[in-house]
Parts: sequence; structure tokens; C-alpha cells
Amino acid sequence: MQVLTTAANVNDVTQTLALVNGIPSVAGKPGRPRRRPDAFLGDKGHDSNHNRCELRRRRISPVISRKGAPNISTCTTPAYHLPATSSAGDGPRTGSVFLFGSEEWVELLPEHMVRASELLTEHEVELLRRSLLEWGGPARCSDPLAVGMGFADAQDLLDQCCMLNLALGEDAPLKAVDWARTLLTAEIVFVSDLAGSGVEWSTTTGFTDEATIRTLRSIQRKLASTVRPYYGRRPSPPR
Repeated sequence: MQVLTTAANVNDVTQTLALVNGIPSVAGKPGRPRRRPDAFLGDKGHDSNHNRCELRRRRISPVISRKGAPNISTCTTPAYHLPATSSAGDGPRTGSVFLFGSEEWVELLPEHMVRASELLTEHEVELLRRSLLEWGGPARCSDPLAVGMGFADAQDLLDQCCMLNLALGEDAPLKAVDWARTLLTAEIVFVSDLAGSGVEWSTTTGFTDEATIRTLRSIQRKLASTVRPYYGRRPSPPR
């Protein structure tokens, strides 16, 4: 656990990177203990483009609420909850979450969450992960489109796609709303040439259009019962 105590009236945003730098080694698996988390989940007190860029440079996905947008209230993968920074005399308060991939924390998750391995083949999971990454590359998403897909805005879409990609890679259980958003972003990024990858899909992903259509149709059928509550609805998590 890493805790920073600061002087009074010091903003959390000034201590974000110091908090990350002080994360202790996490043992429990063979090999060198990990010190770098997969992602950083923070409230609006950590909202800073500079911090986001620096976290990405370190290969840490920044999932930080933006001012004026709803606070992040859900997490799609098991987590270590660490106290955020606090002013002297106030005591520590919870606000930041550092995520690590580990099957040891599955018991902390609700039973209704489903793993990719329970529904899809490895090839199908690979296609979904590739489609999520496209939103950080050739795909061009506007804020209104992102909202329609169940995100707060375009930046939230990018942040959440990073989280969903990591969750799929770790085979972490996902909620129905996250499966719905994953499927919807895959459908749009593949088909649309205005907002998604479109005609560039096969070039940027290595998947041919024909193979993608077959695989995507298979994914749709397998996820049908899981995402059914969101048919005709915006897949937005409850607040």
C-alpha cells in the first residue's frame, strides 16, 4: 500500500505521479515482482492531460474522470484499492485504484460477471481486442457518437477501451454493459468509414473483411443472451 500525506490545500493532481512512483512490488507470481500497474483509475482530483500522457508513456492506461463528466463508478477488472493523497490532519481517503492482473482477486467480483473464456474462442477475443485498439488509431470518434455508444465522451471511450482491452487480455469477468459496449464498438469500428477504421480495417488489423464478418457474426450469436438487456438501448452503466 502506498500513502502520501501532503500539506494542507495541496491538490491531488500534483501528487498523481509521485503516488504511482511509490507503488511497492506486488509478489505472488513467479519471476520479478511487478511494480507497474496495468491501469490507473482516479477521480476528478487527478484530472490532468500531462498525467495522462506520462502514464501512457509508462505503458499504464489512464482511466481518470474528467471535470464536468460523471465520476468513474465501476471497475471492469479486479483491483487493489489504495488511499489517495490527503492533506495533513485529514487522514487518508479512498480515491485512487491501481489495477493488476491476477486470478487471486476473482472472489471480489459479483457473480453475474462473465469471463471471455466462458463465451468466446481465443480468435474471437483477439478480434475484439484489436477492434478496441482501433479507437486509438485510425478510428475517429466524436463526443456525440461516444455518448451514443454508452461513454461520457470521446476521451472516455479511449480510456474505457484501454480498460476493456486489458480486461479481455487478463480474462477478467465483465459486466453485461461492458460486453455490450465492447460489441458495439467492434461493430462500428469495423463497418464505418466515417467514424471507424472502415476500408482501412484489413490494413491496420491484419484481419480480412471476409474473415472479420464471419468471426463477428459468431461473436454476436454467442453474446446474444449476455447483451440482450441492451438491445435497442444505450449501454451505459448505472450511476
